[in-house]
Amino acid sequence: MKKILLLKIAGFATVFLIILGVLSTYNNPAKYFNNIEINNKIGYSEYANGKYTGEMLGKIRNGNGEFVFDTGETYNGSWENNLMNGKGDLTYNDIGVYSGDFKQGLRNGEGKFTWNNGDIYEGNWIGDKLSGEGILTLSSGTVLSGTFKNNLFSSGSITSNNNIGKFVYTVSDGMLSNSVSIEFTDGVTYSGGFTNDMINGTGTMTYPNIGSYEGEFANGLRSGTGKFNWNDGAHYEGGWGNDMMNGEGTYYYTSTASPYLKGTFLNNKPNGECVYHNNIGDFNTTWSNGNCINIVRK
Repeated sequence: MKKILLLKIAGFATVFLIILGVLSTYNNPAKYFNNIEINNKIGYSEYANGKYTGEMLGKIRNGNGEFVFDTGETYNGSWENNLMNGKGDLTYNDIGVYSGDFKQGLRNGEGKFTWNNGDIYEGNWIGDKLSGEGILTLSSGTVLSGTFKNNLFSSGSITSNNNIGKFVYTVSDGMLSNSVSIEFTDGVTYSGGFTNDMINGTGTMTYPNIGSYEGEFANGLRSGTGKFNWNDGAHYEGGWGNDMMNGEGTYYYTSTASPYLKGTFLNNKPNGECVYHNNIGDFNTTWSNGNCINIVRK
């Protein structure tokens, strides 16, 4: 009887262990994943337009890889669903190199293009074109900084340097505005109107250690009505011509309202009848070639 009982117990134990093993097998996640590829494989494929070497998901270019086009271009970077997508470098044969963002096979996002001639663009791209905020630096040194639309410079500033000085032009809606800022090599600065490649219109010119002029210009010269402030406080308001005080105007000897000389000026000198005023009163004066030849109190 005991022998039969022991055999039954041994039989139950064996069945239990078998069942436990089966349950353990089906409860182990490794059974489902050990035979499944979840990583991209490095592959090589040839296509009608070039050759690819890199990560692939099945037959799809996915991950990082290099594509050498039959036309000579080479792309090295991220791929998704057979398209350039993410970060990458695209080298154009005999043209230059683009490094930056791609989206669905096009340059899209932030990127830098370096042309073989030395021109460099850094900024935003949309649909394979310069679009958005960016900076285009030409090999000549000229810099276009601002907004681009469909490969065209739309608005911002253009900075150019030459043997005369540094010029900064303003661009709006794809057109140069009639204004400029200039830093001449001798230290003189100008900000104001600019047409026909010349200083024209209203502007301000500052002369180091001398003073500043604010008023009208014509063909690069002070001409029309304007005011010159000297650093010592003296100032002149009135007519200008040929870059000099010419016409009716008032010259103030100091920064205060008195004394002053009011009348006609010719080539930076008082000429003819002028009124001189100080804290005593007014005086009628006569001038010739910058010299006072007569003075009478009014």
